[in-house]
Amino acid sequence: MFKIGKFGKSLIWQTVIKLLATALGLYTTRWLVSHTLSQEYNSYLVAIDFCQIILTIIELGIPKIVQKFYTNPHKQEEIANFWSTFSWLRIFSYFFGIVLIGISYKFSSVENLGLILAIFSLQFILLADLAFRSICDAKGHTWQFSLTDFGNRLILVFGLIFYDLFKVDFNALNYFLIFTLISYTVGIFADTIWQKPFYSFGDFDFEILKKYLKPIFYLGLSGFTVALYLQTRKIILNSFGVQENLVNGFGNAEKIFSLATIVPGLTMPMIASLVKKRLDTGVLSEFGAWLKKKMDWTTTKSIIVEWLSYTLILSLVLTLGMIIFGPLVIWLVDAGGKYQSAYSTLPILSLGMLPFTTVIFLANLIVFLGGEKYELYGTSILAVIGLGLYFALIPQYGIYGASWATVIVFFIDLLLKLYFITKVLPKPKINIYRE
Repeated sequence: MFKIGKFGKSLIWQTVIKLLATALGLYTTRWLVSHTLSQEYNSYLVAIDFCQIILTIIELGIPKIVQKFYTNPHKQEEIANFWSTFSWLRIFSYFFGIVLIGISYKFSSVENLGLILAIFSLQFILLADLAFRSICDAKGHTWQFSLTDFGNRLILVFGLIFYDLFKVDFNALNYFLIFTLISYTVGIFADTIWQKPFYSFGDFDFEILKKYLKPIFYLGLSGFTVALYLQTRKIILNSFGVQENLVNGFGNAEKIFSLATIVPGLTMPMIASLVKKRLDTGVLSEFGAWLKKKMDWTTTKSIIVEWLSYTLILSLVLTLGMIIFGPLVIWLVDAGGKYQSAYSTLPILSLGMLPFTTVIFLANLIVFLGGEKYELYGTSILAVIGLGLYFALIPQYGIYGASWATVIVFFIDLLLKLYFITKVLPKPKINIYRE
């Protein structure tokens, strides 16, 4: 009933490559855990969260806007002007982010401003690189982006092995940051070359910015509200005086969860582009056609239900994988057992994977269907609920309160996305329950 075509093969290849890159990422986490002191590692983890908040402010929804742009056909001149305009906007956003850090870093609970600026700059390279990821997702060859990601992680691993092999007399964390800079730079340079057939430079066009002003506002602000409930947990835990070792263990459990989200995070944007095109053209797969005939559904409902079914299956597989293999992964990154709380918080966080894949799929599809404002509505609601849960549960239950609050937020997010998708489906097909 279901055949693996060109799209499916690309999806499989990119997932395999990304999983290999993830394995290398586990080594880098293990290296950091074993080469840094508890306080130093805590500062590193919290600085990452703080920088993520700043990055979501300056992200401006550009990756999704780029993918949405490339999902639809455009003339070469339009592509050139679009690419140049958003490239300049991205450059400006970096300096705006530096200003925001200077104003607000005291609230991060990390006193080392240099560490924050270094991590922010590294993460900004990854943020800028996402524009090329968006092209790959829209064109259906995300495996290319995955391959360059694997390459730069390989460079980092070689650098860390060199540190141990030759017993380099240099602060381990600073060395890690330097080699991370080298690897990220190589990665984005490779992407600029590989994706050159799909972009060019033209004129900076204020009319383009004006055209995308609403999506920039909605997506940029929604990204910030997401950070308020996803990137503040360790900062809040620190502010309530939770022990560093417990927070670090919770941080390692979060890392395992983040590793599991790589698969849906990689595949769902690409799938959402495909589903958007199928909704536009009314093209059904064999399974979708079977659903339509068997259930007497509309084309729109058949397409939506088909792909929601796939995301649910993937969510179940990933959740079981985290529960079964998560403890082994924790042992791999922390063989010395420095941060034991990771073992007790991971099973709770694993439950959050159940709605996660569907949430990512629907979030992208809603944007591609022009529902940027609904992303803002949803994330604003979640920010209020999430922060309320953190401040209600963390003082009494610490890392376990943070874990359960996270799971609850993900399930509420799923309910909101299911509601919003009904608002953005094409008008002639918006009633997906009857002809």
